Amino acid sequence: MIKRRPFHHSIYFKSKKRPITSTCAVPLDPQPTSNDHTSLFQSRVHDLLRRGLLSSAQQAIQRFIASSPTVPDAVFAIEFAAASGVDLGLGISCEILRKLVDLGEPLSAHDFYHDHLIARGIEPDSNIVNSMVICLAKLGKLDDAVKLFDRRIGSEDCVLSNAACTMILEGFYEQDKFLEAFDYFVRISDANVKLGMWIYNVLINGLCHQGYVGEAHAEN
Repeated sequence: MIKRRPFHHSIYFKSKKRPITSTCAVPLDPQPTSNDHTSLFQSRVHDLLRRGLLSSAQQAIQRFIASSPTVPDAVFAIEFAAASGVDLGLGISCEILRKLVDLGEPLSAHDFYHDHLIARGIEPDSNIVNSMVICLAKLGKLDDAVKLFDRRIGSEDCVLSNAACTMILEGFYEQDKFLEAFDYFVRISDANVKLGMWIYNVLINGLCHQGYVGEAHAEN
């Protein structure tokens, strides 16, 4: 029986790793919960796995995570996937990262990233990079966020989010590194990412305050 467990930073899915399978090797018999949506999710995934539709089951798990209102709900989906013998896959991994960051668990997202993506040699795509840039910035690891950001910006398949770009610039602002922020602002603009006017105003004021009038004038 799959049970919900209290969420904490050490949940980590470290002990939940299972062999990758293309079908459900051991039929599940999940017990209905009081939540109709969760019960429907369990039944749907169970049915898809019995029919050998692994990709569809992964998509159902990903959708459940995306709609989860709390971290424990999202974690439940991961535990359910592990108990089902379902490989998380890139799509599910991206979604759990985004959800952990969005719901205020950047440390959990950071550990998940290293334990389940980097450890498996998975190259971060734009979705992962966007989530991890936000995550690292929230953890005060601006240098690491910038390194990850630099690996993607300017690449042909780069799709940077407004939120990730904003977090990079905010990180520089907090450290009074307005000249560095100016350089990234230009690169972000060249990547056709549109930022809020307040980001622009703070940058101009910061550059002027530190004596970089020429750079500030160039942005006007």
